[in-house]
Amino acid sequence: MLDLDHIQLSLAEIDIIKHTLGYDYGKVAFRNHFCTQPTSNDGVICEGLVTKGLMENHGSNPNLVGGCCYYACTDDCKTLIKRICGFK
Repeated sequence: MLDLDHIQLSLAEIDIIKHTLGYDYGKVAFRNHFCTQPTSNDGVICEGLVTKGLMENHGSNPNLVGGCCYYACTDDCKTLIKRICGFK
């Protein structure tokens, strides 16, 4: 388990996490996936979140165009974003 009290997130990281979980549409999470190329701006942010232990890279999907990878938030990430944004 991560020490969530000492993890700092940028606004861009928070936006990616919220989008991954669906919080950008409301206060209820309804998904857990983000597809992007690892070398894109979003991909670099996702890879940083992987390094922090907040996301997992599930690799590329041959059905996705352009070598996109599938990222998902960890349980620690879900707990942290709820705490930061006041979601239940």
